[in-house]
Amino acid sequence: MSGCRPREHLFELLAQERRVLVIARRASGKTALGTLLTSQAASRDLGFGFAVPLLVAVDRLGTRRLDEAELGRQNPLLGAAGVARVLEAGDGLIIVDGFDGAASIDARKASIADLGRRYPAARIVVFTRPLPRKVPGRSETAIEGFLTVRTAAPVAPDVATIHELQDHRSEAHRVKRIGEVVHGLLECWSFGALPRASVLARLTSRGLLFLASRLAAGDHGNRTVELVEIDLLNKIELELQGARWFAETEMLLHEDEHPQGGAPLEDPAALAKAIVQEIRMHPGVLVERRSGVFAFADLAVQQYLAAIFFAAGCDTAHFVEVRDDPWWHEVIVFAAGLPAPWSSSLPAKTLVRALLDASASADSATTFLAARCASVASFLPSSLRAEIDRRLRATILPRSDAQVAHLVDDIGEVAAPALVAALPSVGANERAFIATALGQLVYAPSVRVLAGLVDDEKATTEPITLRAGPVDAVVEQAPVGLFAFAAFFHLALVNSVAYRMFDDVVARVSRGVRETFVRLVASKIVGEKSWGEETEDESEADADRVEELVEKVVRASGVR
Repeated sequence: MSGCRPREHLFELLAQERRVLVIARRASGKTALGTLLTSQAASRDLGFGFAVPLLVAVDRLGTRRLDEAELGRQNPLLGAAGVARVLEAGDGLIIVDGFDGAASIDARKASIADLGRRYPAARIVVFTRPLPRKVPGRSETAIEGFLTVRTAAPVAPDVATIHELQDHRSEAHRVKRIGEVVHGLLECWSFGALPRASVLARLTSRGLLFLASRLAAGDHGNRTVELVEIDLLNKIELELQGARWFAETEMLLHEDEHPQGGAPLEDPAALAKAIVQEIRMHPGVLVERRSGVFAFADLAVQQYLAAIFFAAGCDTAHFVEVRDDPWWHEVIVFAAGLPAPWSSSLPAKTLVRALLDASASADSATTFLAARCASVASFLPSSLRAEIDRRLRATILPRSDAQVAHLVDDIGEVAAPALVAALPSVGANERAFIATALGQLVYAPSVRVLAGLVDDEKATTEPITLRAGPVDAVVEQAPVGLFAFAAFFHLALVNSVAYRMFDDVVARVSRGVRETFVRLVASKIVGEKSWGEETEDESEADADRVEELVEKVVRASGVR
């Protein structure tokens, strides 16, 4: 670590300091370092006594405060009451990952500082990328009462690169990068990276991949993203039942490697226990999220490994069966973009052909799923690409409010990439309809796409429904930028990236767009006190965000 102090290890620093803010640039190892700290604190004394790690993923916070209730929600083995007892006793180690992703940085800083004041004996470590400055010459990367330090270098392959690619322009590039991250994390368990006596180090690289991909496929099939320790032990023990031990080379071969010779394992349960302990001490594709709770390093890691499992078995029947389930869409797309040898077992053309044959209707989620698969495939016959293009042309361009509703409600997010790709080649009416649809779909790249569309001054020629938050308004002969801005406003209510970009986007739109938005949308929200959707789980924090964004537009327009 480096900062205003000499370079030292984070564990050594925590023996002296109870409040540490760790600054690290993108892909520099923040997640890996936080995961290592969590797993090590859960199993041994790090130099400041045994601690109970309480991991906080900021992207799961939403607009909620970071307090005992939230810590209990994210660490359910303790619950809110258990968290309070641990913090009061000074045994708690709060690890906040991805602070820069907070919806409201200032509010999150205040809640963390307040938590520290209530529990002065607890230790708190916050990981963040550098925060943008609001005032020239003044750093915003600071929290009251915290020592600020910087990482000196990456500590391990980092799944942060996966999240950086959520705004990807090329799905094929993103699949390739995620594959690189997965294989980098598997290398954390290689012979050269682990102690010589490690059980994981005895497995071949193929054996490690077989073990990880089978676990991932099982978890994904069960819609599981976290496993308590006993369940992970049982799953690994089951995986080891057919393994063989070769004493001469001290190698352990997985059943799927079809080992010839060797000896059956005498005690698979003991080996499974040793492997889980090594995962705890040496995080890789699997990590200990909280004490006794394990998960894959990222959902994308689980999805990619599950894709390898099904592709290796050429299981097109499974993919066809789950094609309408959004939970499986990323796995299917990853399967289409896998490199050799899995692309030999399940060529992309075989997968795409099976999807298209499973649904004769062009107007279906399957068409869009096949299009996403085609976008990541290294090779696909021109006849298949032409068929996908014909189907997309028959359904892609929304030309009415009803068609927008169909894309959003019936097709879903899988349609978003094709909608984005169609934008440059369509007229003003279609761009307005597409922008409206993208505002309703949860698709990360839409944020920057809509931000780039808000200054489009081309006017529409027919009545189109403008949707923003809880308000619908029919407008005619309005610039496309108005629909894009309304859609961006809608995304900013639920997406932290759009929320952080909102001030810049407001500044980019024309005065006429701002004034029209205030007249049609903001005035109605203010007049009816309609701060959020009327749902049973509406929170006051969501209402605050609507009010805040409306006020920003009103202030920028100069209309009171």
